[in-house]
Amino acid sequence: TAETPVAGSAEASSSPSESDAYESAVNLVLKDRAYDAAIPAFENFVRSYPDSSYAPNSYYWLGQLFFTKNELLKAKAQFERVVAQYPQSAKAADSLAKVGQLAEREGDTAAAKQFYQLLVSKYPQAKPAKAAKAKLETL
Repeated sequence: TAETPVAGSAEASSSPSESDAYESAVNLVLKDRAYDAAIPAFENFVRSYPDSSYAPNSYYWLGQLFFTKNELLKAKAQFERVVAQYPQSAKAADSLAKVGQLAEREGDTAAAKQFYQLLVSKYPQAKPAKAAKAKLETL
């Protein structure tokens, strides 16, 4: 079902129901702190709206939620998806930083260095790049 975008809407690619679904999932995290409920909400969102402008943020949220639950392989998969599929996304640099942190946590210093170096070279102006530079000096 094609819906006509609302005149002057900032998100031409999102329908009202798409925006509502995304906002609802975010609110489960930020307002309700219902992390277990937020995971299926974001999973359903990306299934329902795979081309959404909110998709990279949704995958990043999933990564964060799995990270919080200590489901590190699932978290890593979500962050890697953002980096690979949405390199222009505002969440790409943050996701790359998280993949580096996960590699560090696993004791894979070489991989962590690679991720941090990629972050610094690919997104030098991004906030996480500064922290990555500092990490590179200590690893």
